[in-house]
Amino acid sequence: MLNNLINGGLGFANGVRVSAGMINGPHSISPDAHKASTVSRGHELHRVLHNSWRDRPCVCACLGMAAFEVRLFFMSFYLRLLFARSKRGIYLTIFHTSSLMGRLTAGVVSAYVSIPNAVVGCSFISSAVVFSIIGLRSVAGVALMGISYDYFLEVVLIALIAPLISYLTPEDLDIGVRIGISFTMSGIGSLFGAPICGVVLTSHYIWWRPAVLAGSIATCGTILLISMQFILKFRQKTAGMGAV
Repeated sequence: MLNNLINGGLGFANGVRVSAGMINGPHSISPDAHKASTVSRGHELHRVLHNSWRDRPCVCACLGMAAFEVRLFFMSFYLRLLFARSKRGIYLTIFHTSSLMGRLTAGVVSAYVSIPNAVVGCSFISSAVVFSIIGLRSVAGVALMGISYDYFLEVVLIALIAPLISYLTPEDLDIGVRIGISFTMSGIGSLFGAPICGVVLTSHYIWWRPAVLAGSIATCGTILLISMQFILKFRQKTAGMGAV
């Protein structure tokens, strides 16, 4: 539907505005319709926020996910726009199938290599895939890149972001607040990522420019996630030495 709006009489700008309005409408109603079973007290919420921002692995994870969100919609929207312009809708089906496989296998992968290792590895691969758009010369190459990107993207941002935050949270009662913080940070990255990449792309569809921008920011996110893993390893080593 979005592609038809963009390529139809509304144009790109108005089509995106209509799509954004349709999404924001239900989101604006949902807070009033939702009634939580328990209401956290103000001092408890302040305590969780204070502890979260002092927890360096949690901060690195939240900032890393926010950086990944910056390049999320560049690949998701603009690659689909590229295929929509070339009238090759079959590749969109292939991309969605790859995303489904990523969600289904995320649990199996994390069970063998642990959640932090799975997130770091998939984030590194997906960041490298973003840069590969610079050297694309064929439709088959774009399809292969899209399949790889969608698979590893689903593992990192969709399937394992909440388990990762849960893994980093020492107290079970704080998991909900910390997941909310992580998604808030990710939302900020999503808010600014797509428009900036769209401006850099220009109306002439110069793909390497947003690819370099999005890939560089995604690489920064990977570095933050690697830092998170190093801090976790250091904590485990220190705890082991203390136990001895």
